Amino acid sequence: MGFRDWFRGGQVPAKEENTPQAMGQTFDLSNVTSSQELADFMRSGTQTASGLAVGESESLQVSTVFRCVNILCGVIGTVPIRIKDEQTLEVDFRNPISVLINRKPNDWQTAQEFRKYLQMCVLLRGNGYAYKVRSGSRVVSLIPMPPSQTEVRQENDLSLKYTYTRRDGTKVEFDQDDVFHLRGMSLDGVKGLSVIQFAREAIGFSRAASEHGSSAFKNGTNLGAVLEHPKSMGPDAQGRLRDGLDKYRGSKNAGKTLILEEDMKYKPLGMTFEDAEFVENKKFSVIEIAMFFGVPPHMIGFTETSTSWGSGIEQQSMGFVNYTLNDWFETWTGATERDLLSDSMDLVAEVDSSKLLRGDIAARSEANAKSLQWGYRNPNEVRRSEGLPPREGGDKFYEPPNTAGKQNGDKENES
Repeated sequence: MGFRDWFRGGQVPAKEENTPQAMGQTFDLSNVTSSQELADFMRSGTQTASGLAVGESESLQVSTVFRCVNILCGVIGTVPIRIKDEQTLEVDFRNPISVLINRKPNDWQTAQEFRKYLQMCVLLRGNGYAYKVRSGSRVVSLIPMPPSQTEVRQENDLSLKYTYTRRDGTKVEFDQDDVFHLRGMSLDGVKGLSVIQFAREAIGFSRAASEHGSSAFKNGTNLGAVLEHPKSMGPDAQGRLRDGLDKYRGSKNAGKTLILEEDMKYKPLGMTFEDAEFVENKKFSVIEIAMFFGVPPHMIGFTETSTSWGSGIEQQSMGFVNYTLNDWFETWTGATERDLLSDSMDLVAEVDSSKLLRGDIAARSEANAKSLQWGYRNPNEVRRSEGLPPREGGDKFYEPPNTAGKQNGDKENES
């Protein structure tokens, strides 16, 4: 039996306790005093003021939540994490940790899939965990541990202990040195906070508004008008009108022509105050959810409002990198240095975000030319930033033109 089979819930090694436990997490139900509270608890998420329960899967059904999570996870999954020498800042592309975090974290996930999964766990649950598989002292694989099956606690000596519940219900304890741990914003410094835990009311309102709108389209008469009759209508006329209106219910029948009888008049109606308020509330819920995730509205397709991050789309995108993504970059690099590079104190981790900040080809060409001219990059460094292989002799730095003469003069004076 392989390690993966044991980790997921096969035969338990002799050194581990084989005490039957409930599947998944252990919950405290001592405060549940009524059948209604128990019913609410057994639902997939905590019930909100809108009357809807909001959990992870329900949240992802809201387009704003799904897009915000997809954007943040997508960026984290694509930017490379460079392992550098702290003194020289040289990138070590062949470092085992670099290969692990950027190429192959385990046997079934790509580096992008692994990082996107852990980032999604942090956003939805507040924490992302991975077990460190070692060969001797070297970490050779990272096995994701679902947050729903993992608990972390701090011991009296301030060290952390992780309890993982396997699929067969048995529990396994890991030391802090065995786990790669990503945590979001935290109240105690040990457990991260879930974004949807605090955005639950906004998400619940958005779901309720969507359900209300869908119900209105399904059952409403989409005429947008009233019918005026000069006199009272008899039972037969009312029945014919009622039967006729049934043919115009539903969004598929919107826009059809209504045939009127007995001098009835068709009076179009504009949007009511309630309709306008519903639309505005729906727009506000989109912005509010985006605020919880730190994603600018224009990146989720909402371009009606202005933003203080900049006047243009490019400036807003740069603000997104500076004020949202950099925080997550530091979360990843900090966890990498603490949990994967702790034995190599001369190495640091750094996210290469240059591709996110670079402009169009004209702006990049001008910036590259100036960096070569002023001598702070060599041709091979420029080629690497553009995704090109190095060339022979490309490691030479050019002297800045306004200092070259001075340097030559200094040399002549010295001679």
